[in-house]
Amino acid sequence: MILVEDVLGSAGESCFAGREPDYLDIEWYNTRKKIDRRNSRSGADVGIRMKEALYRRGLRQGDVIYAGERMVLLVNIIPCPCLSLKPAAGPVELIRLGYEIGNRHAPLFGGDGPDEFLLPFDEPMKRMLEKLGCTVLVRETRLLPENRVSAAQGFVSSSGHHHEHHHDHGHSHDHDQGRRH
Repeated sequence: MILVEDVLGSAGESCFAGREPDYLDIEWYNTRKKIDRRNSRSGADVGIRMKEALYRRGLRQGDVIYAGERMVLLVNIIPCPCLSLKPAAGPVELIRLGYEIGNRHAPLFGGDGPDEFLLPFDEPMKRMLEKLGCTVLVRETRLLPENRVSAAQGFVSSSGHHHEHHHDHGHSHDHDQGRRH
């Protein structure tokens, strides 16, 4: 069995060139599963036991999780049916949209551009979003963990600023993005 505890690099790195790729297909919702066992496409038995840093980061598309002499094992996040939505432009509509999606505890992902969001397909959610005035399309795509919009897991904004917020501490603070007052 191949035991995965950390990421070794990414698919495009030259140190992995010339090795035969094998893929571990993972659903988007299992990219942070601390302990897992599954088979690669070639049938290799793969056990996952994530260290804390990897658990916080999650597995990502193209991560190299094993490198042998002749083979590298790459993460492949399986595409799934998604709702692609483009919200109405006004701030009130965006606030209402955020409230309704959050109220349903639905995962929200950034899409291909700054005005597109993605959610896993759900017919009742689709109808609700259409009632809110969103343009909603159903398409198959990968929901990538690094594009998840979440205060708890961090979110990379379009400006590239990464912001994390954890609630495991006993003090309050403001979110000044590193500025000292």
